[in-house]
Amino acid sequence: MNTLHSAASRSVIGSVVQAALLLLSVLAATCCGAQDTVSWGEGFESPVIFDNWIISAGTWEIGTPAGAKGGGKAYAGSKCAVTKLSGPYSDDVDSRLISPSFTVPAAEAQPRLRFWHWYAFASGDAGTVELQVAGGTWQTISPVYTKSSGDVWTRALIELGAYAGQTVQLAFHFRSNSDFETSYGWFVDELSVEEGALIPFSNPEGFESGLGAWLVDKGTWEIGTPDRFKGPGKAYAGSKCAVTKDEPTES
Repeated sequence: MNTLHSAASRSVIGSVVQAALLLLSVLAATCCGAQDTVSWGEGFESPVIFDNWIISAGTWEIGTPAGAKGGGKAYAGSKCAVTKLSGPYSDDVDSRLISPSFTVPAAEAQPRLRFWHWYAFASGDAGTVELQVAGGTWQTISPVYTKSSGDVWTRALIELGAYAGQTVQLAFHFRSNSDFETSYGWFVDELSVEEGALIPFSNPEGFESGLGAWLVDKGTWEIGTPDRFKGPGKAYAGSKCAVTKDEPTES
């Protein structure tokens, strides 16, 4: 084996994984043992959830998903918010799931929104996360989510420092066109507004502690133990790595 060539190849692969594959380090406190503070959160398990959340123009539901899609279940617990619990969403929809009001922590606390989601949209349909300052208009604060999350639950991160100290509401805004093509929709769970000092990137990163402070941009990426029958069959070192789809074997 050409040792120099092998080392160079590993270096190039490592650079591609970090730079080109959109698995982004957020430098948050969870990666190195510091504790985030959750100032506001929602897991959709409360029996009085609709006393707090608003559904504008239909389609959104909160409950236990039915069927195989979205993993066939909530990310955590038994309930989540979804564009339709029992099957594909309808066409020609323009609907928001709107949170209760809360106050964004101070800017020095580096507030950020985190949530887990799974989505599968037909061509031309999309979802965005929006924010409304009390008395204001809706502003888009996320990427535009289209196509799919790669058939996996992924965790997003959105910085909220620009709204520090203000009373706001969040909305998950889903839109479908009228071409009669639909899909399984948008599943959302385990929302939290976190605050806490950011710390330096862990270098090197071996992914043995899980997702930690990394985020997944528009789905598909997972961190875990790869299926031994697919791809290289194992992590390069340790038991875990970042992979475009993690299908662990049954124990």
